Amino acid sequence: MQIDERYKKDLIDFMGEKAIKWFEEIPAIIETCQKNWLLNEVSPVANLSYNYVCTAVSRLYGDVVLKIGLPDAESAIERHALKDLNQEYMCHVHAVDEALGAMLIKRFTPGDELWSLKDPKIMLEIATPIIKAVPTDKINKEIYPEHRQWLARIFTFIRGKYSADHKWFKHMEAAERVYDDLDVDNNPIKLLHGDLHHGNIINHDGEWHVIDPKGVIGYYSLEVGRYMNNQFDVKSEGHDEVLTLMIDTFSQALHLSKSLILKSFYIDLVLSTSWYYEDVNLDEEGISEGIENCDYILNLIKSKSV
Repeated sequence: MQIDERYKKDLIDFMGEKAIKWFEEIPAIIETCQKNWLLNEVSPVANLSYNYVCTAVSRLYGDVVLKIGLPDAESAIERHALKDLNQEYMCHVHAVDEALGAMLIKRFTPGDELWSLKDPKIMLEIATPIIKAVPTDKINKEIYPEHRQWLARIFTFIRGKYSADHKWFKHMEAAERVYDDLDVDNNPIKLLHGDLHHGNIINHDGEWHVIDPKGVIGYYSLEVGRYMNNQFDVKSEGHDEVLTLMIDTFSQALHLSKSLILKSFYIDLVLSTSWYYEDVNLDEEGISEGIENCDYILNLIKSKSV
């Protein structure tokens, strides 16, 4: 099976020898999966970026997705999270082979993303019960990372690369302070999806399903962050109304204060923007959007207007 050269180059640049060895093993892994799970019509998806993902037809399970994970902890965590998060919404896992780092999951056809609905209010009505329900109490620190570790790792990286007077440092420091405010009685520690945005909420035959969990241990309120992050843009028309709608809706549904929802959003905004800066220079043109959004939300937090 031919593997896209650009995809190969990007992963080899990122992971080095580990990726080279993995690409050499993929044909044999696919062949074993074909035999074990009776797969035909195995074809890689068009937008490969990290794991090797193929559509296929199984004589055992019908239309499926074969996902071969990179040989790292993140891929193994996803396989565990698909089983440990609330099964009411998680996509169904047909089979797993841990030795191969492969799993077979149900394929959603056509599989329309939540984004396809476009209307912020309608999308929020669908997403809210999902975001409320997906986290569980299946907390296993031997398997899952902790959300605060995500912040610590990327902040340490950025602080080691740039001088302390850089304008981004104020947001890292603010996020660290705000994080302590999440520790309240009605905001328990849960196993979170960790990446529950519009693109990971998929419609199939009139029902909504969740895909691609990161699997992370953190405060319950943090699950709203990625959705709000993807929906909000300070430059978009009506951003204030959309932000207010999200805060009010999540606050009521999750029984958490509006301030806590806003702070959870801010933490995710700083985290995701920091991850972006891991791959680009903080001083490059075209990266101001993340800073502008963070400035706007931090000012709201400071003003205590929410």
